[in-house]
Amino acid sequence: MSIYEKIKAIEEVKYLKYMHDFADMYKNIRDEAKKEDKSDIFKNAQYEIEILTLHAETPYIGSNSIRFIPKYELKNGTKFPDIDQFSEEQYRYYESRLEKTGSSFLKERYADFLFEHGDKFGVQNKYVLSQVLLPSLLDNASTHLVHEEYDSFLENIARAIQVSLKMRNQQFTNLIKEQLVKQLKELNESQQYDWVLEIAKLFRAIEESPLSSVIEEEDKNYCYEILEKSREYFFQNKRYEIHRHFCVELIEWSKILSKGEETIKKCLLEIGMSYELEAEHQQGREKKSSMVKAHFLERALHHYANIGEKNKIDEMKILIRQSYEDIESNGELSPISSELSIPITTINEILNPFFEVDVNEAINLISRTSTFIPKPEVIAEQTKMQMEGFPLQFLINKSIIDDGKKIIQEVEQDDSFNMSFIGNYVMRLQVGLELILVRLFDKLVGEKGLDSDILLNKIKSWELLDNKNEEFVERGIRRFFEGDYISSLHILVPQFESCIRRMFVKSGYVTTSIKKGIAQHEETFNEFLKREDIKSALGEVFHKLVQIVMVEQAGLNLRNRIAHGLITVAECKKSINILVIYLFLLLTNYRIVKNED
Repeated sequence: MSIYEKIKAIEEVKYLKYMHDFADMYKNIRDEAKKEDKSDIFKNAQYEIEILTLHAETPYIGSNSIRFIPKYELKNGTKFPDIDQFSEEQYRYYESRLEKTGSSFLKERYADFLFEHGDKFGVQNKYVLSQVLLPSLLDNASTHLVHEEYDSFLENIARAIQVSLKMRNQQFTNLIKEQLVKQLKELNESQQYDWVLEIAKLFRAIEESPLSSVIEEEDKNYCYEILEKSREYFFQNKRYEIHRHFCVELIEWSKILSKGEETIKKCLLEIGMSYELEAEHQQGREKKSSMVKAHFLERALHHYANIGEKNKIDEMKILIRQSYEDIESNGELSPISSELSIPITTINEILNPFFEVDVNEAINLISRTSTFIPKPEVIAEQTKMQMEGFPLQFLINKSIIDDGKKIIQEVEQDDSFNMSFIGNYVMRLQVGLELILVRLFDKLVGEKGLDSDILLNKIKSWELLDNKNEEFVERGIRRFFEGDYISSLHILVPQFESCIRRMFVKSGYVTTSIKKGIAQHEETFNEFLKREDIKSALGEVFHKLVQIVMVEQAGLNLRNRIAHGLITVAECKKSINILVIYLFLLLTNYRIVKNED
């Protein structure tokens, strides 16, 4: 077959589902034209490839969304096809092809493109183009329907509605309406309800437009009736996701037909009920998941909150908590572990300076070193590299479950980075704590005679330690050396908060807020640490350590977990106790700086 016969054959193609299938045929012609050195055919084939490769966005009725976008766009700005680079000659070629082609599908693409972009070079006006585009869209929609390609049918109808409404073309709008009513009746007779929703939405687009007069009251009521039957069908067949979409559409049609608030409320409550039922049904899976159950109950909670159903909100809170408790108890969440090897020589190099001096000086060195504190800028860079190296990991929505409830849920784009940053920070902190700081304390106790008195002498010598805290701190330190880590932590953690507040009071900082007249109340520790003046005074490195260890929900959150009785016995361990003592030692570096001015 010659190259000219191949071009003719494309014109005679009766049906192809996708426009890019035509593009593939033109690629063969382009490649053959290149071999035969037929430059005009090569150029025209390339023009065809570009217009047929463009991706046509399914229109959102009434929106101004872009109709055609490139097939791909690279980070460096390269696009293919790039409409901005189309020449005037190329536009004239499409205009000429629109007049000459006998293919309804090619005619649709040329007219559709020129309708959107033809004004760039003064191509035919939109009215003239719409008179070609609209019949092509409807004819091709019918052809798609014959081939049972319902999604392609709906895409063409949606575009036809968009164009006819834009051009205020009542004649074609009426033709489209008749086609939609016909399809609703056919779907109803065959009980194939899956496509009813999309047709009802397109029908509503016309009803809500300036050309709504083409839709008769009988048509509206029939549409509502089929939506009701469809909603009931999907509810009975436990296809709850699509059932909810039908409920939403029914609400819109209830408003159009003035069905009243009770009808709308019924649909809204049924949406919430379907979430609850899906929590148990879980698409019929044999092995149910408590995590999936919690997910749908949370969606129900969110929905009930939006419609103001307080009793259902409280009911969902109880069920959600039970679901998360089940997750924690039934082993549905599995720990992920990895091996980390650090040479003992490296650890000894870090520890040796602390054993070259006496025990009192060793404690002074510990209080002055930041070796055991992760550096925020290093952790941030590590997290950034992870995002770039493993982007899919950061596309997965993450949350944190604790004590039978979800305490953190990603909402915004920055949440994923922040959660990963805190996770990396805590991991780095725990490695330094378990491998180095605990080993250091143990060796100081065993080899250098470190005891509670030595530690207390260091802490009590701190000029900013308030007398009100002294006895509590002493008891907490002694409990540590007695091996009573539960008692020690429950004393030292709240005392650390108290000490740091009183340190700032002595330095002239305000730590309270006024409520109900002139009554003063302490700011929450979390809000206190968020203050820029506090952050600046503590320094970024120590501030971040205190924040993540004491109040960050995605971190250790010791202050809040102990204050609210949420900490477990297993968490009250020696290493965490040593970390809190280390925080006290770091506090002893702070002094009141007198302003000489």
